[in-house]
Amino acid sequence: MAIISLKRKYTDIEFIIGIQKRDERITKAFFFECQKYFKAHFKAVFFADDVEDEVFQESFIILWSEIEHRRISVEDQKIFRKDRYGNVRLLTCGLTTFLLSIARNKYREYVRENASVQLEENINNPLLADPASDDADDTQNLRIEIVMDCLSKMPAGCKRLLTMFYYERMSLDEILKALSQYSSKDALKSGKSKCMNTLRRRVSVMFEQYHLMP
Repeated sequence: MAIISLKRKYTDIEFIIGIQKRDERITKAFFFECQKYFKAHFKAVFFADDVEDEVFQESFIILWSEIEHRRISVEDQKIFRKDRYGNVRLLTCGLTTFLLSIARNKYREYVRENASVQLEENINNPLLADPASDDADDTQNLRIEIVMDCLSKMPAGCKRLLTMFYYERMSLDEILKALSQYSSKDALKSGKSKCMNTLRRRVSVMFEQYHLMP
């Protein structure tokens, strides 16, 4: 998936208003912003590389349609979403995070249709919760955004280690072979524990700022 970056940065509100006004420049910028975000987070959430482009394209079209048909709209400088039952609720996550929630559903569809692909999912993993569900608590969207943002800002070594252990579900022996900086399983366990504690602290601080329960 080739990515083209644009210098002009838009807010989510500007994206929504621009798309609804059929501004081609803003629509194009929105596509590339979503593409960049999806590319950066795909590995941490999904596992089948060969469907990356397909999942992104279908998910983007769904999100764009929600905005274009005003199911996602702006009022008083706040973003709202109307569900299929007509209920309007404040959208508490960013558009790119919402894109990933749509993509998760598309990926699940792919997994169901392709029995040879195994979905590695842990219901206690906040990155794999379903914020797109009509019945989901809005605060869960914010939790996901916070966790993903904190994870993306972790040092590269920690981010890779946590991804390998929790998302790729690699064994300690497999990780030890892949990461030469660790000399033993004990050293690897210690490194994983330090990285996870750092992530927990960062997430906890952000949760407190947003008055969210841990």
